[in-house]
Amino acid sequence: ELVEPAPPPPPPLRVNWALDGAEVRVNVEAFFDGDGAAPPLEPLALPERVFAEPLRADVLHDCVRWQRNKRRQTARASKRRGEIAGSTRKLYKQKGTGRARVGSARSPIRRGGAKAHGPVARDFATGLNKKQRKMALRVALSQKLREGRLTLVPRFDVEGGKTRTVADALKRRDIGSALFVDGEVEDDFRRACANVPRVDVLPEIGANVYDILRRDHLVLSTDAAVKLAGRL
Repeated sequence: ELVEPAPPPPPPLRVNWALDGAEVRVNVEAFFDGDGAAPPLEPLALPERVFAEPLRADVLHDCVRWQRNKRRQTARASKRRGEIAGSTRKLYKQKGTGRARVGSARSPIRRGGAKAHGPVARDFATGLNKKQRKMALRVALSQKLREGRLTLVPRFDVEGGKTRTVADALKRRDIGSALFVDGEVEDDFRRACANVPRVDVLPEIGANVYDILRRDHLVLSTDAAVKLAGRL
Protein backbone atom coordinates (compact mmCIF):
# COMPACT_ATOMS: atom_id res chain seq x y z
CA GLU A 1 0.00 0.00 0.00
CA LEU A 2 1.37 3.35 -1.08
CA VAL A 3 1.48 6.04 1.55
CA GLU A 4 1.79 9.68 0.60
CA PRO A 5 4.82 11.34 2.15
CA ALA A 6 4.15 13.91 4.81
CA PRO A 7 4.25 17.51 3.60
CA PRO A 8 7.41 19.41 4.46
CA PRO A 9 7.22 21.50 7.61
CA PRO A 10 6.56 25.21 7.12
CA PRO A 11 9.61 27.46 7.20
CA PRO A 12 10.33 29.08 10.57
CA LEU A 13 8.97 32.55 11.13
CA ARG A 14 11.32 35.38 10.37
CA VAL A 15 12.16 37.20 13.61
CA ASN A 16 13.45 40.69 12.88
CA TRP A 17 12.55 42.28 16.22
CA ALA A 18 13.38 42.05 19.91
CA LEU A 19 11.47 43.18 22.97
CA ASP A 20 13.44 45.61 25.12
CA GLY A 21 11.40 46.76 28.12
CA ALA A 22 8.63 49.03 26.91
CA GLU A 23 10.11 49.18 23.42
CA VAL A 24 10.27 46.88 20.42
CA ARG A 25 13.55 47.10 18.54
CA VAL A 26 12.91 46.33 14.87
CA ASN A 27 15.70 45.74 12.37
CA VAL A 28 15.96 48.28 9.56
CA GLU A 29 16.83 46.64 6.23
CA ALA A 30 18.08 47.88 2.87
CA PHE A 31 15.08 46.49 0.99
CA PHE A 32 16.10 47.57 -2.50
CA ASP A 33 19.81 46.72 -2.17
CA GLY A 34 20.38 44.01 -4.77
CA ASP A 35 24.06 43.22 -4.18
CA GLY A 36 23.90 43.15 -0.37
CA ALA A 37 26.74 45.65 -0.09
CA ALA A 38 24.84 48.08 2.13
CA PRO A 39 26.21 48.38 5.68
CA PRO A 40 24.03 47.09 8.54
CA LEU A 41 21.60 49.66 9.87
CA GLU A 42 20.74 50.55 13.44
CA PRO A 43 17.46 48.96 14.71
CA LEU A 44 14.57 51.32 15.30
CA ALA A 45 12.99 51.45 18.77
CA LEU A 46 9.20 51.55 18.61
CA PRO A 47 6.68 51.62 21.49
CA GLU A 48 5.45 48.25 22.72
CA ARG A 49 1.88 49.51 23.06
CA VAL A 50 1.68 49.97 19.27
CA PHE A 51 3.77 47.13 17.84
CA ALA A 52 3.22 44.44 20.50
CA GLU A 53 -0.55 44.55 20.86
CA PRO A 54 -2.15 41.12 21.58
CA LEU A 55 -4.10 39.53 18.74
CA ARG A 56 -7.81 40.42 18.75
CA ALA A 57 -9.47 38.78 15.77
CA ASP A 58 -12.86 40.19 16.77
CA VAL A 59 -11.56 43.77 16.63
CA LEU A 60 -9.96 43.16 13.21
CA HIS A 61 -13.21 41.64 11.94
CA ASP A 62 -15.29 44.58 13.14
CA CYS A 63 -12.91 47.10 11.55
CA VAL A 64 -12.73 45.30 8.18
CA ARG A 65 -16.53 44.98 8.14
CA TRP A 66 -16.85 48.69 8.94
CA GLN A 67 -14.44 49.67 6.15
CA ARG A 68 -16.06 47.46 3.52
CA ASN A 69 -19.56 48.64 4.45
CA LYS A 70 -18.48 52.28 4.11
CA ARG A 71 -17.16 51.57 0.60
CA ARG A 72 -20.35 49.81 -0.45
CA GLN A 73 -22.54 51.71 -2.90
CA THR A 74 -26.20 51.27 -3.81
CA ALA A 75 -28.27 51.82 -6.91
CA ARG A 76 -30.00 55.14 -7.50
CA ALA A 77 -33.44 55.02 -5.93
CA SER A 78 -36.48 55.08 -8.20
CA LYS A 79 -39.63 57.01 -7.35
CA ARG A 80 -42.50 55.31 -5.65
CA ARG A 81 -46.12 56.15 -6.37
CA GLY A 82 -46.29 58.73 -3.61
CA GLU A 83 -43.16 60.54 -4.87
CA ILE A 84 -44.36 61.25 -8.42
CA ALA A 85 -45.57 64.82 -9.03
CA GLY A 86 -49.18 65.03 -10.17
CA SER A 87 -52.78 64.79 -9.11
CA THR A 88 -54.42 61.69 -7.69
CA ARG A 89 -57.78 62.35 -9.38
CA LYS A 90 -59.36 59.75 -11.61
CA LEU A 91 -58.48 60.55 -15.23
CA TYR A 92 -61.94 59.79 -16.65
CA LYS A 93 -65.11 58.10 -15.57
CA GLN A 94 -65.21 54.39 -14.90
CA LYS A 95 -67.80 53.40 -17.49
CA GLY A 96 -69.10 54.52 -20.82
CA THR A 97 -65.86 55.53 -22.57
CA GLY A 98 -64.95 52.18 -24.10
CA ARG A 99 -61.45 52.52 -22.70
CA ALA A 100 -59.75 50.52 -19.98
CA ARG A 101 -60.61 51.60 -16.49
CA VAL A 102 -57.96 53.82 -14.94
CA GLY A 103 -57.26 55.63 -11.71
CA SER A 104 -54.35 57.96 -10.97
CA ALA A 105 -51.89 59.19 -13.61
CA ARG A 106 -49.10 58.21 -11.22
CA SER A 107 -49.81 54.51 -11.64
CA PRO A 108 -46.78 52.35 -12.54
CA ILE A 109 -48.50 51.14 -15.73
CA ARG A 110 -48.62 54.64 -17.23
CA ARG A 111 -45.86 56.55 -18.98
CA GLY A 112 -44.27 59.00 -16.54
CA GLY A 113 -45.68 57.10 -13.60
CA ALA A 114 -43.99 55.42 -10.68
CA LYS A 115 -41.67 52.41 -10.73
CA ALA A 116 -43.13 49.27 -9.20
CA HIS A 117 -40.76 47.37 -6.91
CA GLY A 118 -37.82 49.51 -8.01
CA PRO A 119 -34.47 50.00 -6.21
CA VAL A 120 -34.45 51.97 -2.99
CA ALA A 121 -31.66 54.03 -1.44
CA ARG A 122 -29.91 52.08 1.32
CA ASP A 123 -27.19 53.03 3.77
CA PHE A 124 -24.92 50.08 4.49
CA ALA A 125 -22.57 51.99 6.81
CA THR A 126 -22.03 50.63 10.32
CA GLY A 127 -20.55 52.47 13.26
CA LEU A 128 -17.15 51.97 14.83
CA ASN A 129 -15.70 54.33 17.42
CA LYS A 130 -12.23 55.84 17.16
CA LYS A 131 -10.75 53.80 20.00
CA GLN A 132 -11.68 50.57 18.22
CA ARG A 133 -10.26 51.84 14.92
CA LYS A 134 -6.94 52.73 16.56
CA MET A 135 -6.83 49.42 18.40
CA ALA A 136 -7.51 47.48 15.19
CA LEU A 137 -4.64 49.26 13.43
CA ARG A 138 -2.31 48.48 16.36
CA VAL A 139 -3.37 44.83 16.29
CA ALA A 140 -2.80 44.59 12.52
CA LEU A 141 0.69 46.11 12.76
CA SER A 142 1.63 43.91 15.73
CA GLN A 143 0.42 40.72 14.07
CA LYS A 144 2.33 41.44 10.87
CA LEU A 145 5.48 41.95 12.94
CA ARG A 146 4.95 38.74 14.94
CA GLU A 147 4.46 36.73 11.75
CA GLY A 148 7.67 38.11 10.26
CA ARG A 149 5.77 39.89 7.51
CA LEU A 150 6.69 43.46 8.41
CA THR A 151 9.87 45.06 7.12
CA LEU A 152 11.31 48.43 8.05
CA VAL A 153 13.34 50.34 5.47
CA PRO A 154 15.15 53.67 5.87
CA ARG A 155 13.42 55.18 2.82
CA PHE A 156 11.88 54.23 -0.50
CA ASP A 157 14.57 55.37 -2.91
CA VAL A 158 14.04 53.85 -6.37
CA GLU A 159 16.28 55.66 -8.81
CA GLY A 160 14.45 56.84 -11.88
CA GLY A 161 11.18 55.18 -10.87
CA LYS A 162 12.25 51.79 -12.25
CA THR A 163 9.61 49.08 -11.93
CA ARG A 164 12.25 46.34 -12.20
CA THR A 165 13.92 47.55 -9.00
CA VAL A 166 10.73 46.98 -7.01
CA ALA A 167 9.88 43.70 -8.77
CA ASP A 168 13.37 42.28 -8.19
CA ALA A 169 13.33 43.24 -4.51
CA LEU A 170 10.03 41.40 -4.00
CA LYS A 171 11.21 38.38 -5.97
CA ARG A 172 14.42 38.05 -3.93
CA ARG A 173 12.35 37.82 -0.76
CA ASP A 174 9.66 35.57 -2.28
CA ILE A 175 6.92 38.14 -1.56
CA GLY A 176 3.77 37.64 -3.61
CA SER A 177 1.93 40.80 -2.59
CA ALA A 178 2.97 43.83 -0.58
CA LEU A 179 1.82 47.14 0.81
CA PHE A 180 4.34 49.99 0.96
CA VAL A 181 3.63 52.77 3.45
CA ASP A 182 5.72 55.94 3.54
CA GLY A 183 5.40 59.25 5.33
CA GLU A 184 4.90 61.05 2.02
CA VAL A 185 4.96 58.96 -1.14
CA GLU A 186 7.29 60.28 -3.84
CA ASP A 187 6.08 60.33 -7.44
CA ASP A 188 9.05 58.23 -8.61
CA PHE A 189 8.25 55.43 -6.18
CA ARG A 190 4.53 55.50 -6.96
CA ARG A 191 5.36 55.24 -10.65
CA ALA A 192 7.78 52.36 -9.98
CA CYS A 193 5.06 50.35 -8.21
CA ALA A 194 2.25 51.17 -10.63
CA ASN A 195 2.83 48.17 -12.93
CA VAL A 196 3.79 45.62 -10.28
CA PRO A 197 0.83 43.27 -9.68
CA ARG A 198 -0.61 42.95 -6.16
CA VAL A 199 1.40 45.88 -4.84
CA ASP A 200 -0.17 48.92 -3.18
CA VAL A 201 1.37 52.22 -2.08
CA LEU A 202 -0.14 54.42 0.63
CA PRO A 203 0.93 57.46 2.62
CA GLU A 204 1.13 57.02 6.38
CA ILE A 205 -2.08 58.97 6.95
CA GLY A 206 -3.94 56.51 4.68
CA ALA A 207 -2.72 53.31 6.37
CA ASN A 208 -5.73 51.17 7.25
CA VAL A 209 -6.53 47.70 8.55
CA TYR A 210 -8.18 46.34 5.40
CA ASP A 211 -5.29 47.19 3.07
CA ILE A 212 -2.74 45.87 5.58
CA LEU A 213 -4.50 42.52 5.92
CA ARG A 214 -5.24 41.99 2.23
CA ARG A 215 -1.52 41.98 1.32
CA ASP A 216 0.97 39.34 2.47
CA HIS A 217 3.78 41.70 3.42
CA LEU A 218 3.91 45.18 4.91
CA VAL A 219 6.90 47.42 4.18
CA LEU A 220 7.14 50.55 6.32
CA SER A 221 9.60 53.38 6.02
CA THR A 222 11.10 54.50 9.33
CA ASP A 223 9.36 57.85 8.89
CA ALA A 224 5.97 56.14 8.53
CA ALA A 225 6.62 53.84 11.49
CA VAL A 226 7.49 56.77 13.77
CA LYS A 227 4.42 58.72 12.65
CA LEU A 228 2.14 55.72 13.16
CA ALA A 229 3.58 55.14 16.63
CA GLY A 230 2.98 58.79 17.46
CA ARG A 231 -0.71 58.87 16.53
CA LEU A 232 -1.70 55.41 17.77
